[in-house]
Amino acid sequence: MTQNNDPENKSKESQGVSQKDLMNLIEQIQTNVKQVKELGIKVAFARPEKITLELPWQEKIVGNIATGVIHGGAISTLLDQACGMSVFCRLFSDFSTASTLDLRIDHMKMPEPQKSVMATAECFKVTENVMFSRATAWQEDESNIISSCSGTFIRFKDKSSYSKMLAGNKEGNHNA
Repeated sequence: MTQNNDPENKSKESQGVSQKDLMNLIEQIQTNVKQVKELGIKVAFARPEKITLELPWQEKIVGNIATGVIHGGAISTLLDQACGMSVFCRLFSDFSTASTLDLRIDHMKMPEPQKSVMATAECFKVTENVMFSRATAWQEDESNIISSCSGTFIRFKDKSSYSKMLAGNKEGNHNA
């Protein structure tokens, strides 16, 4: 994946981030997302500009027993998490949270049976309110692409904005 070299789109906040601090944040987020924990998604690599996650093959997430391949829904979760985590990596010290606005996934081929699936993502564009991310799911080598994904995420600069949005959704107002 190529990095966006537009100087106006570089995240000042992600420059100079310690690897340890970044990994601590990612670990906190990963452990608080129940579906991610249940699927056993792990961080393989993380930098402010890119993240790679691993979805280990497990019998409990096989979609079709006859083929032995990981279910497409588990791969979709992996891609969503990878895109979301790329947003957190990019804006590491700048905001408290983000939520998926839109996610498009194209499954291009079945994964190989009984093999882990990796997803590499980057947040390539940041605006005041929205961030754009893209990812690929692959096996064994990044050129062996199974699925591709693009996502947009709403940026909550403070926890009160996020809390208001959640409160609106609980009341049935999905336009909050």
